Amino acid sequence: MLSTAKCERDLTQQYSEMTGSFQPIHVEVSTITSYAAANAKGKTIYLHPLTLLTPSDLPKELQVSGPNDPKLQTSLYFRNLKNWLSQKFSIPPKELKSLRSFFDLHLRLWDRPHLIKRVKKFAIAHELGHIFHNHTTGQWDKSFSFALSVFLCLLILEFPFILFFPLALIIGDTSQRVFRVLRQYSEQYKEIEADKAAVELTGDFPAAKAFFKGLDAHYRHARDTMTLFQKIIQVITRPESLFHISHPSPQTRIAYLGKV
Repeated sequence: MLSTAKCERDLTQQYSEMTGSFQPIHVEVSTITSYAAANAKGKTIYLHPLTLLTPSDLPKELQVSGPNDPKLQTSLYFRNLKNWLSQKFSIPPKELKSLRSFFDLHLRLWDRPHLIKRVKKFAIAHELGHIFHNHTTGQWDKSFSFALSVFLCLLILEFPFILFFPLALIIGDTSQRVFRVLRQYSEQYKEIEADKAAVELTGDFPAAKAFFKGLDAHYRHARDTMTLFQKIIQVITRPESLFHISHPSPQTRIAYLGKV
């Protein structure tokens, strides 16, 4: 199992090599991400509990042959997995949400045992790239959405009073969604920049390629297993999440890194 202390030492050393200055990188075990995430301002990298593990770290009764293992079709398996992770990392079970989906991602990244450590190193180096380039999440979409909503609401003042509030709610909600999608789409370049930094740091394009292929297989599985009703609800509530618009497609990322 990868320890957070060793991970912090390695990443601090790598970051020093990248920047030429010593700044400690903090690592926290967190369920806010399915694999890894970065807070550039706080020089912190968050790792999902499963990211710290390899297949052999799981108890024998929880080990599976792959994403299609029959064990994964039972709720009992994931209840046992959640209880074990909760005890192993001192995390309340209720915080281990979407475990079935997250575990599918990790299983697909564990498909090639000889690459597991290298894939993990690349994925974490990608988050280090976000810190190196100081990629912070801007909130310009909220201010733009608010300004546009106010402007359009002023234009509909001529409508009957009974229609004003429903129209104002629709305008506000629609503008917020549109600008959020535009902001996320505009941030795709940050992912490409972090990918490039990770490959330059690790010198391991095959690991990057394996990571994105596993990610693509996970995305395809998630789409294929969703019911029509679930797809409709997701399109209505979070359309950008259905298409992963905040990140370039895995194929695009592989093609770009192949040219670097």
